[in-house]
Amino acid sequence: MDEFAEFEMELNRDSSSIGAEDIIAEIEEMDEIPDYVFHREEKLYTAQFKKAFLFLGILLLPLFGIGAVLIWMSAGNGPLNQDTIVVKSRAYVKKYSCLVEYELHDGSAKMVKIFPIFESSFLSLRTTYGGDHDSITNYTYNLHSGDEIFWLLSYSGRMSKHTRSRIVKISEFAILAGLRFKQ
Repeated sequence: MDEFAEFEMELNRDSSSIGAEDIIAEIEEMDEIPDYVFHREEKLYTAQFKKAFLFLGILLLPLFGIGAVLIWMSAGNGPLNQDTIVVKSRAYVKKYSCLVEYELHDGSAKMVKIFPIFESSFLSLRTTYGGDHDSITNYTYNLHSGDEIFWLLSYSGRMSKHTRSRIVKISEFAILAGLRFKQ
């Protein structure tokens, strides 16, 4: 494939031409089921919970600004007087050949990131050492696509069952997306 064909493919897959809200609407309405879901979390923030955080934040405001964080958390999860469903998800959609990461508040998008995957995209595992006498090993899995790097997983030291399951998910995603590991 020549460089102009790859550049044209990149332009065609630009996030503005894909329509991020359209992809999310398809996923959430189950018109387009994602081929692989890395993470999906739905939380209900009740009005009482948000009011309690606000009240606690006001009380703790003089204490090193800890209250400001609590106030921000209560205000950042929708209107104070109504319940809010917050959905955070990261999924791979093969139809559009992209990773989609988004956050919805009662069905409206608050944060959307689309990471296109090209034929030249690859995965990497980076190993670094730290701590006293380089006694701690840090591992980081990333997806590289063009100049962009998308973080998938980081862990240090020994592997837990949860970390193993996430590494298996990355391997399954690599097979599904046709990606290979490079250094």
